[in-house]
Amino acid sequence: MDLSFNVMSGDLPKSFSLCSNLTFMDLQNNQFTGTIDVLANLPLKYLNIENNHFSGKIPDRLKGINLQIGGTSGPAPGASRPNGFGIGGILATVIFLSVVGAMIAFFIMKRRSRKPSTVIENYPVFPLASHEEQEMKSIQSSSTTRLEPLHLLMIRN
Repeated sequence: MDLSFNVMSGDLPKSFSLCSNLTFMDLQNNQFTGTIDVLANLPLKYLNIENNHFSGKIPDRLKGINLQIGGTSGPAPGASRPNGFGIGGILATVIFLSVVGAMIAFFIMKRRSRKPSTVIENYPVFPLASHEEQEMKSIQSSSTTRLEPLHLLMIRN
């Protein structure tokens, strides 16, 4: 039965369950809603429900047939494919977790490699003078403190 591209809407009719010899059903590109449970006991070998608005899980019986569901909006988690995640989903998850782990390790190593800051408040702000400069200042200061007043005698003619 091919009902594709007919702009049909609403839940699937319960009378579909009476089609006991139906092996092919194409419902793509309509506006169907609800679940596809009514199709669970049919002897379907092919079912296309792409581009509809179904919700709920895919019945186990339908997971073993040629099932086309791409573009169907709203299936419950785990309902999109019988195989679950698939290789692409697993690979994307592994890559994502690896990148996040590498970033965390990088920041931890960077933090540990920082040297603790030293306190320099007890050190002078200006560099110390060389040994010769210190001796020269010492001599100058001692010579100025030892100077005694000079008394001059003036002789008149």
